[in-house]
Amino acid sequence: MGDLEFRNLLGQFLYEYWGAFHEAVESQSVTPERLAGSLFDDVRKAHDEFAAHYAGHATESVAALGWLWDAVDMRRTYRPDSPLKKEEIGKARRQFLKIYHDLLRQGTRHQSAIDEVINRAPHLTPAAPWHVDAAH
Repeated sequence: MGDLEFRNLLGQFLYEYWGAFHEAVESQSVTPERLAGSLFDDVRKAHDEFAAHYAGHATESVAALGWLWDAVDMRRTYRPDSPLKKEEIGKARRQFLKIYHDLLRQGTRHQSAIDEVINRAPHLTPAAPWHVDAAH
């Protein structure tokens, strides 16, 4: 994988997928009884787009996130705007962290790309501490 390709993949993960999840949890921390459908839809869309491009060692984590979003989506069919449960948030964070660490391993030859992408990430990384109520 070339430098640009890696930079794009890590950027897609941090800016779009992790970013959409972080935005959803952040929003839910303000209104814990609901999660707007549009925010959950953003997470699902970002998952599908990332999963289509990711070919690392953490494919089980990508699949686990897909199954998690399917389960949440099923629940939300019966209870629209149902929030993410604390256990779901924790499970998702653990899977995001595994994917993130795999991306860092893949990028060992692309340290400048890693530094640049992380420095620009509006929601930092899955390894960074969170400051949103629902994540605790």
